[in-house]
Amino acid sequence: MLQNSFSHLLHDEKLAVSMQQVGEAIRLYRYQQGVSQAETAEGAGLPQSAIARLESGRSNPTLRTLLNVTLALGLHIVIVDEPLGNPQQYHTYI
Repeated sequence: MLQNSFSHLLHDEKLAVSMQQVGEAIRLYRYQQGVSQAETAEGAGLPQSAIARLESGRSNPTLRTLLNVTLALGLHIVIVDEPLGNPQQYHTYI
């Protein structure tokens, strides 16, 4: 259910910019830790090419994929949900 509710947002232009930033942050963190794309991919259960696409911002990963990658790197994901047009903002943390 969560994956379905998340996936429709991946086509949002603002989120596309954010996904580029997420990919860059993952690449930077991975590089700083001295971990290769192949090692990250193995830990996340993905092909190395998926990590390359994620880091370059050329993919629309599912939430599960992002969780697997960040867990492989020892990171946590925090999702902040602020609906448009709603004066009351709320946050969801995972």
